[in-house]
Amino acid sequence: MGRAVAVQPVRPGDGGGAGQRDDGHRAFVTARIQESVVRNSANATAMYMDSILSPISQQFARSDTLSPGAQRALEEIFADTPLGQRVVSYKFWRSMAC
Repeated sequence: MGRAVAVQPVRPGDGGGAGQRDDGHRAFVTARIQESVVRNSANATAMYMDSILSPISQQFARSDTLSPGAQRALEEIFADTPLGQRVVSYKFWRSMAC
């Protein structure tokens, strides 16, 4: 026959310092979650920005300036929009072929 085992929940502050270990673990897990959320948000934002700006920047392969339509598109993207309120500046540059 098997043994019966009694299990009692442990609350923070019980068990001679167990709560302190729990609080430290919670803080560690919370920090890891926050880091992951920030990293995932940054990655999603970078991909979003790339999807918007990449087609416009392709004009630089043919010309040194953007067409009036591309300039207007950038103004519409960044002027008085939630995205425009968060983006401080943007810059296009051309890589020089070796």
